[in-house]
Amino acid sequence: MDSNKIKDYCNHNYKLIFSHIFNYGFILVFPAFGPILNKLVGVEQGILLGSVFLFFLIISIFTSLKKFETNPIVVKGLVSVNIVVVILFPFTNGIMQYILLALLGYTTGRYTVFFCYSFMNHAHPEDYSKILAIILTLSYAILYISNVFVPTMSVLSVVIWCIAILIGAMVFAPIPDFNVTSIAMFKKHSLPFKNLLVIFLIFITAGTTYAGIYPRLKQYAVLERFYNIIPFLFAAAAAAFIADKFGRKILVYFGVSAIGLAFIFSFLPPGAIAYLLVQTCLQIGWAFLDAYAWFAGTDYAARHNQPIIIAFFVGAFLSGTYFGTILNIIFNNIITDYSGFIGNLLTFFPLFIVFLFVPSIEETLVLKDGDENKTELFLNELFSDLTPREREVADLLLLDITNEEISNQLFISPNTLKKHARSIYKKAGVQNKRELKNIVQDKIIS
Repeated sequence: MDSNKIKDYCNHNYKLIFSHIFNYGFILVFPAFGPILNKLVGVEQGILLGSVFLFFLIISIFTSLKKFETNPIVVKGLVSVNIVVVILFPFTNGIMQYILLALLGYTTGRYTVFFCYSFMNHAHPEDYSKILAIILTLSYAILYISNVFVPTMSVLSVVIWCIAILIGAMVFAPIPDFNVTSIAMFKKHSLPFKNLLVIFLIFITAGTTYAGIYPRLKQYAVLERFYNIIPFLFAAAAAAFIADKFGRKILVYFGVSAIGLAFIFSFLPPGAIAYLLVQTCLQIGWAFLDAYAWFAGTDYAARHNQPIIIAFFVGAFLSGTYFGTILNIIFNNIITDYSGFIGNLLTFFPLFIVFLFVPSIEETLVLKDGDENKTELFLNELFSDLTPREREVADLLLLDITNEEISNQLFISPNTLKKHARSIYKKAGVQNKRELKNIVQDKIIS
C-alpha cells in the first residue's frame, strides 16, 4: 500500500476507529466486569453489577431506533450522561449503584448501535476486518493499561481516567447516519440463526469464564495484572489477516480449539506455568471469537444493506455472556466443588456443543466476482475511493430517477443524500450529477 493509499485510509476511517475504541474501551475497563468496577466495589459485587449492566446493554441494542435519535447531539448527550454516572458512582451504594449501571448499559448500547450504522455507511468493504481488528486491539490495549495501573490508583485518579476515555468517545462520536424508516426493511430479511446460535453458545462460556474462572486466578494477581491481555492483543491483530485469507469460520475453529486447550490446562497442578498456559489459550481464543462475531455480523449486514444486523450479532454475544454470568452465579450457590472438575466442565460445556453446529453455519465472507464487464470495471476504478453507502448512492445517481426517489429507496434523509452526493462528486472529480453521467457515458461509448 503506497503512502497516498495509507493517507486516504486514515482519513476515511480514523473517526470510525477511535469512536468505538473509546466506547468499547470504557465498557471493558468499567461496567463490564472491568478493573475499575472491581476496585470500587470488589470482584463479587462487581459480577452482580456487571450483570445488570449487560442486561440493559442488551435491551438497548435490541431497542428500535427512534426519530429523535437522528440528531447528532444525541450521541454526545449519551456520553455526557456516562461522564455524570462515572462522577457519581464512587459516592453511591446499594440500589443506586445498580440504577447507575443500568443507565450505563442503555447509553453505551445506543452508542454502539449508532456506530454500527456509521460503520456500514462509511467504511470500505475491503477494510471491514482491518478496522474492526484495530478497534479490538486498541480497546483491549486500554483495558491492559487499566489492569496495570488501576490497582495502585486513587479513586479520584480512576474517575479522571474514565472521564478521559469518555471524552475521546465524545470527540469522535459517530454520526447517527440512518433514517428511522430503514428499520422496517429489516423484516424483509431473515437472520442467519445458526450463526447467531453459535455465537450465543460460545459466549455463554465467556460469561461463566469471566464470572467463574477469573476470580479463581486471584492468587496470581501480579501475573494477571501484567500479562492478562497481552495474548489477546496479538491474536486480535492477526485475526483480520487470517479471516480475510481463509474465511470467517476458521476463527471459530481456532477460537474454540484454543479455549478447549485452556480447559485441558486447567487440570494441571496450580502454579505460574499452569496459569500462563490457561490464560494464554483463553485470551487467544476470545480474541478470535470476538473478531468472528464482529466480522461475520458486518459481512451479513453488508450483504443485506442492513446495519442493524451488526447489532444483532453483537446482541447475540452479549446475551450469551449475560446468560453465562447468571449460570455461574447459580452454580456457585448450588455446587459445593464449583472450583474443581465439575465447575470446569460446566464452564466449558457450551463449547463442546458448538462443534456440532460450526460445520453447518454460513461462511459470511463475500468473495470478489471475477466476471465483471468493462463498464463495471470502469465504475469500480472511478468509484474506488467511495464508501459502500456512497457507491450505492453513486449507482442510483447514474439512473434517471429523482433525488427524492433515491432518498426513499435508500431510506436516508435528503440532507444525508446531499452530503453523500457532494463527497461523490469531489472524489470523482466532477461538479454535479450531469458531469458524473457524462464521464460514465463517454467511457461506455468508447
